[in-house]
Amino acid sequence: MATRDRNFIERGTKLDSESLEEDKRDPLVKNPWKWSWMDFTHKDQKLSHSFRLVKKAGYAVCVVCDKECKYGSRGRVSLTDHLDSVAHQKVLKLRAANTLLPGQKQPMTTTSTYGIHPMFKKQLDKHEQQLKGGLSEPNVSLPDRQAYAEATILAFTAEHSLPFSIVNDLIHLNQELAKDKQVLENLSMDRTTASYKMTHGLSKTFHEELIEDLKSSHFSLNIDECTSETNQRVVTVLVSYFSEKENKVVTKHLSSFKVVTVNSETLYNHLVALFDKYSLKWENLVSILMDSCAVMRGSKSGLETRIRSKKAPQLLDIDGDSCHHAHNAAKAFCHGFDNYIEGLLNDIYTDFKWSSDQKEVLRFICDALGIKATIPERYVPHRWLSVYDVCVDTSRLLDALILFYYPFLSGSDSSTYLPVVDSMYQKHSISESVKKEICKHQSKMSNKTKTMTQAGKDRKKRIVKKLFHTPSKTKVLLHIYTSILPMLKKYVLYFQSVTPLVHKLNDKQQDLLKDFLVCFIKPEILNTQALHKVNVSEENILPDNAVFLVRYIKENLQGPAASELVNKLKTAYLKCGQTLQRKMPVNNKLLRCASAIDPACRGHTITLQRLLQLPQLVAFALKDVQTHEYEKEARQYNTDKEIVNTEERIDIFWSSLREKYPVMTRVALALVSCFHGPQVESSFSIMGNVLNTERPNLHIETFSSIQTVKYELTASGKSGIRYFRRKNYLKDQVNPKLCKNMRSAYKSYVQEKEHKSGMSQTVPRKSACPSKKQTKEKAIEDADKARVEHTHKLMKKVEKRKSEMHELPSSSKKVLKKK
Repeated sequence: MATRDRNFIERGTKLDSESLEEDKRDPLVKNPWKWSWMDFTHKDQKLSHSFRLVKKAGYAVCVVCDKECKYGSRGRVSLTDHLDSVAHQKVLKLRAANTLLPGQKQPMTTTSTYGIHPMFKKQLDKHEQQLKGGLSEPNVSLPDRQAYAEATILAFTAEHSLPFSIVNDLIHLNQELAKDKQVLENLSMDRTTASYKMTHGLSKTFHEELIEDLKSSHFSLNIDECTSETNQRVVTVLVSYFSEKENKVVTKHLSSFKVVTVNSETLYNHLVALFDKYSLKWENLVSILMDSCAVMRGSKSGLETRIRSKKAPQLLDIDGDSCHHAHNAAKAFCHGFDNYIEGLLNDIYTDFKWSSDQKEVLRFICDALGIKATIPERYVPHRWLSVYDVCVDTSRLLDALILFYYPFLSGSDSSTYLPVVDSMYQKHSISESVKKEICKHQSKMSNKTKTMTQAGKDRKKRIVKKLFHTPSKTKVLLHIYTSILPMLKKYVLYFQSVTPLVHKLNDKQQDLLKDFLVCFIKPEILNTQALHKVNVSEENILPDNAVFLVRYIKENLQGPAASELVNKLKTAYLKCGQTLQRKMPVNNKLLRCASAIDPACRGHTITLQRLLQLPQLVAFALKDVQTHEYEKEARQYNTDKEIVNTEERIDIFWSSLREKYPVMTRVALALVSCFHGPQVESSFSIMGNVLNTERPNLHIETFSSIQTVKYELTASGKSGIRYFRRKNYLKDQVNPKLCKNMRSAYKSYVQEKEHKSGMSQTVPRKSACPSKKQTKEKAIEDADKARVEHTHKLMKKVEKRKSEMHELPSSSKKVLKKK
């Protein structure tokens, strides 16, 4: 129950003396107020908890039930009787059980300090919380408590500069940990503890389980090297194999290590050491996917050649990374146009990169035109198909860019191209008021030319030339890029999936090559010859009007410009086609035979023929098995009507046939474990978030352990919270290896440090090297000392000069002063 606002009288105030005098003068008040009553305790209830004196002779107020109590006739007894009343006791029970309404203020808090003499009250107020009485306060409402919890999460997010995307996960983490309150209250982990528990606890457990699986499974590797933001050359090794636990092919992190020199010999030695360290069998290695550089796949001394000749002769030849081949083909196509579009994209990106005012103006123009405002991006040179993504954005922003760069035209050109600007206004139905606002922003941009650098002026001239002087060529080339590159982009996106797709490689490569060649090669040539034998040259090109996009060029360009661009388009077609034909392994026997394990191919003679060739190519998967057993199963499988072709993953499909076709399943699961796309590159994206300039001293071992945990969670298809969730945290079983490794992580950490430093525990440690902060402080201290010493020397020289002046005769002093 809420208490009405009243003017309560405090002891020792002016109102206190006036009230006591009024009680004495009032003939109806037989028992005047006594402050000593407030110290009286009745049935564990102190009177000061409930009663307050008011400016009304003979009356006090109960703040619990908001009722006036007359003490003038019976004195303190009237107050104790009220405490025993049914109404007062009922309010006490409600007060203990009720909850405030959302946003309601806390009612008056009763304390045992009311009625204390002023000379003691200040000292007692310091301990007011400890002196609170036995009256229960109402509970804060659930919505209010939730609001405070949300505010706490958001404050933590802001304090540590965390992205809002993890707020929901942070809440789920708190909810999961709160289930075991006893553990949560005793939980603590500083930065160093988190590091060694990650490396020697959690990551170690996952890695030990991975090594156990690899010792009894066929597996493939994906290897690549990248330079981190801290200028460390890091090599990452991923492994793919069929997991009996997950019942599917999984990709996990085997190791990441640092190298100084990147060559095939160094990588080979590290890989051999890695296999020896974990006692992995080279016979279980199925294939290695790497890019096609000389270090990795050189025919004479590349890493793959060394491994096949010295350690794993059974290594399957699945060629290099076909996604890299697609990027290289895109680069060959674009180079046929003299980097015209690439130069425009780079100039626009650089123009907006550091200029916040230009970004705001572009956003305003985009909003006025009804175009989604985005800042121009930069394509990645070593991933050439990113040019396609930037071209799509540039085409979308083209109208806004024309209005933005209009003020940078020269005076004569401004009037010449004014109709272009007016056409933009009409096209997007821009009102007069919005036109005026755009003109204001354009005038601001025009004034910037006075303070621009020469490089900035030259860059804007190049952009203006392509947007205004040769706009048709720019639009045509953007259209060409956005029409041809999607074929290559689609292929790359398809094989960047983590789903096993090695059985689709040959089919998709042939489809890609054929779809590209039909754009400019005569159909009769494609229909009569195998794709890898087609002569991709000028003699087999279609007539100009039949070549894809030539008609579009002639419709939008005239004269020599059109003829020149048509010739460049045909040259680009030839270069890209030749690159695809040379790089894509469309005639790879292994990949052609691997396509036969696709359940959609059953029931055909060519499928049976390719299935029967697999034992020769994947002989290592058929140890201790007679060839005729495989052949028998292959013939039955090809005509089995009980098998239903579904859209499920190829690895799950074959695992379901393990009992019926055990020999074929071994071959199929070994094949589908092969990598088909550059999955290792996703680990380098993660590396940019871990090994960066903000954490330059992070060890590569810690980064490797983080990668191991991330890939383990990805392979399981669970988040970290779901992975360790237990319905009954007291009864459900735990992983004993994990618990052991987490508890012994510090011991392993200490042993590793001593091993690295070359010392045992019995040898006393040398004094630690000074830290960066200590070195800086020492340098400042030395500089201060040197400055003080220099000042003392100068003062001594001045004093010495003064003493010499005093010793000289007066005539000499005058001469020296004049000088």
